[in-house]
Amino acid sequence: MNRMHANPTKPATNMISSLQYRGVGLLLMAILLLVAGGCDNKAELPGDHKLVVIGFDAADWAEIDPLIEAGRMPVMERFLTQSTYGTNMSFTPLEKSPLIWTSMATGLRPNQHGIGGFIRSSGDGLNTARDWRAPAFWHLAGEMDMTACILGWWITYPASPINGVLVSDACSYTTAGFRDPAGLVRPDTLSAELTALQVDYRDIRLEELGRFIDLEALVGHEEELAAELDQLRVFIAGDKSYMAMARHLAATGDFDVFSVYFRGLDTTCHRFWGYHRPEVGPGNHSEVALAVLGGVVPAYYEFCDELLGEMLALFPDDRTVMILSDHGFHGKRQRRGSWVGGVQAHRPQGVFMVRSPIHEPGFRFDRTPIINVGPTIFALMGLPASEEMPGVVITEGLTSNGLRYIEQLESNRVPSYKPFAPAQDDSVSVEEDAEMDEAIMRQLKSLGYVD
Repeated sequence: MNRMHANPTKPATNMISSLQYRGVGLLLMAILLLVAGGCDNKAELPGDHKLVVIGFDAADWAEIDPLIEAGRMPVMERFLTQSTYGTNMSFTPLEKSPLIWTSMATGLRPNQHGIGGFIRSSGDGLNTARDWRAPAFWHLAGEMDMTACILGWWITYPASPINGVLVSDACSYTTAGFRDPAGLVRPDTLSAELTALQVDYRDIRLEELGRFIDLEALVGHEEELAAELDQLRVFIAGDKSYMAMARHLAATGDFDVFSVYFRGLDTTCHRFWGYHRPEVGPGNHSEVALAVLGGVVPAYYEFCDELLGEMLALFPDDRTVMILSDHGFHGKRQRRGSWVGGVQAHRPQGVFMVRSPIHEPGFRFDRTPIINVGPTIFALMGLPASEEMPGVVITEGLTSNGLRYIEQLESNRVPSYKPFAPAQDDSVSVEEDAEMDEAIMRQLKSLGYVD
């Protein structure tokens, strides 16, 4: 029988009653289809049925493959021998990261889940968690009596309550006191101890930057490149902060679903790609800047490899793990005689990797549409997709038992999960923060995401 919740000894009738208080029978229908009698001929999802999802924004095989070949990403190289993996084809034309990550979390397209980008379609401010119109996989985990720990996922501020811990994406913007602390973390009783783990970019010393830049070439040019170095510090500090929180929370309990999103690779590519690939950019960088900063992007990939190693070390070796990116990166492109960046610097080719008991280790497939990620996450949690989801569960690299299990789920889709979307009043009541919104807008403009 498929395990559908965190406690395998808990009767299905108790689980069903815990759902009925919402007055919605859709998920109940799925449970009845999958766990009510006659399970002898049903395929099982083996293992402990716990899932880890790790996001590296903008990770790209075009960079990863040669770095692995050069021995610079040993953790990733080892993980790939245990995984099924391939190219995660993003939306075309390329869209902005918030809507892509929301689509992967919900299995729905932007016009279905409500997040169309950084800024609301009405133009009256930045999108927030209150703009979601569909549940993410962490919301549904709670409905199945599973615990979830979610850190840094796009558009999760102000944090809404889940069955576990939610650390919002706004935590990466708070070293200068921005954002109402009440909205950063749920439950808010953890806010103080988690925000205390944030790394202030000003505490990242020049010696630590030495793994990313050429310190010898920098001598005598510190002031000239001070702004670039501070930006690099900000990107590193954000990823280190979420890693520290992940380490802390993983030590407090074995969550059924655990996810961390790391943004730094994407912002690093936007800021430093011209130094990494000057031959495909405007070509207006000084020789000093090229010498100092030319290795930042590959060094950041190495840093991400270390983050991956730290994440994997938090869980048993047989834990199901999925690694994702929303797109790849190829730098600025010429359009009508001028150089354009922002989303135009993205490649549609992102990464998808999954290590699980139902996937063949070391199996590389060509590509899959990114809209298939959501149904696949749901399946690894023991949930069927909904009929509203335009994608399908990714079947490449499945074992024979895995294929039978997925076929079973796909033949028992539920009509909709939208009734389980977080209510607007579920989010913490927070003060409007014009200063923070302005700071975020400045960063988005500096990266070319908004005009």
